Order: sequence, then structure tokens, then C-alpha cells
Amino acid sequence: MQLNEIHALIQLLDDPDEGVYSHVRERLMERGHAVLPLLEQHRDAAQLADEHASRVDELLHGLRFKQLHERALSWAFGEEHDPVEAALIVHAAVQPRANEAEVRKAFSDLRRAVWLECNEDLTGFERLQVMNHLLFDVMEFSGASGATLKPGHALLGEVMARKRGNALGIGYLYWALARSLGLAVHLVDSPHHFLLCYCDAGSMPSATQPHGAVWCYIDPFAQGAFIAPDQIPSYLNLPDTTLPTPAPPALGFERLIRFVSLSLLREERHFLAKHLDELTRGWGSEPA
Repeated sequence: MQLNEIHALIQLLDDPDEGVYSHVRERLMERGHAVLPLLEQHRDAAQLADEHASRVDELLHGLRFKQLHERALSWAFGEEHDPVEAALIVHAAVQPRANEAEVRKAFSDLRRAVWLECNEDLTGFERLQVMNHLLFDVMEFSGASGATLKPGHALLGEVMARKRGNALGIGYLYWALARSLGLAVHLVDSPHHFLLCYCDAGSMPSATQPHGAVWCYIDPFAQGAFIAPDQIPSYLNLPDTTLPTPAPPALGFERLIRFVSLSLLREERHFLAKHLDELTRGWGSEPA
């Protein structure tokens, strides 16, 4: 589709004929995210009638979520499972105009600050101790006080900017930072707490030894407190024989989506919450 064709279709979005509008919308949706800059420019520059503006906004929303869903599928079926990329997908869903480059730079600067304090002779556990000291003692990251069921308390960019977050926001940042530093820190399947675990030799526990590789558990919200495996049952009020199991990275992405969706529902932003939930559509099988 040529540039002049796209412009012509955009102009037709205000056609009173619903059949014309449906056809135009379908054509532009087929074009995908390449249309977004032109459509955003049109929305910002023109004085649009209410109905026209509503149609443009609907199309913008549909195109943005189509692009985000493609990114989410690429993440789910890729190999890297970068927590920062997952966080940026959620952030873009809630705040479409957020500057992803600035969030990436803020994270890169934070990672570099920790990396500079970690010499190559330190063990993985010693590097975690350095990270704890810098995050919570020097930079003064802390848990958000008061009501914590707001999107900003879990969005990576806002957590870094404010140095405040709820258990999910602080925990997600801690996990992303540890992973970026090459530390063997994994998510833990604990539904009521955002826990991590540090695994010996950088390996996930095996099927025959589900907890054998776990050196310690980590509670990021408690300023990165280290918890011995034998202390976890009492820490979480679990039966003595029950230990939470390490989980794949997708759990972190899913928990972030679920929390932000719930917080949007609390703000009565039902339409956005519904679309956010749909980001995981198709994860159950390989895409065609």
C-alpha cells in the first residue's frame, strides 16, 4: 500500500456510511503497525469531529494492541524471555505514549551501577549482596506505602522513576536486574508472594530433585531478604514438607499482566483491562 493510499483511507474514516468505515478499518488493520505514525499524526494535527475522533481512537487502540500481541507472542515463543521486554509490553499497553527508550536507558544505568560494584572474583551470592546494598541502602528503593493496587506501583518504568513499588513491582525489578547480571535467580511459584530463588550452579532444579539446586529464597519486598529453604514453610505459613517450586519466566509476565489488569478494573477501565488480558492469547500452543 502506497503512502498516498494510506492517507486517502485515513480521510475516509469520517465517511457516514458504516459499510465504507468497516472496509477502511479492515484495510488499515491489515497494514498493521506501519500505519500507526500516520494515524497518530492525523489524530494530533487535525480538528476532528467527535465521531471521527472516536473512530480514529478505536483504530489506534486496535493497531497498538495488535502490535503488542505480536510482541507478546514473540516473547512467549522466543528463547531469551527478557523480563524488561515483557515489562515494556505491559507498560505500552497502559501508557501508549510512554518512551520505551527512556525506560531501557534507566534500567541500563541501574544495571551498570550494580555491575561496577561487582568485581569478577565475587561469587553469585556475593553479587546479590552487593545488589541488595545498592538498591535498598544506597539508592533507597522501598515498598509503596498505603494503597498499592495501582498500575504505576508495578510498571517497571514508574517503579524505577519513583524508587517505589508494591511487592510485584519491586520483585519484578529485582528479578530483571539479577537476570541481566547473569545471576542464577529464578521466579518461584508462590501465588501470594513474589518470591525468587537463587540456584546453585545456575541451573533450574530437576524433576528428580525439585528443590535440590535451590541455595536460598529471596523476598525482594523485604529488601532482598535471603531465606534458607528450611525456613520457607514458617515464612509462608506452609506445611513443613511444602516448598514453593521454581517457575519458568512466563509466570512473571503473566503475573504482571494479571495485576495490572486487576488494578485497571478497580479504576473502572474495563476496556483496557480486557485487551490487556488478551495479550496471553495463543500462548498455549505454537503459533501457526
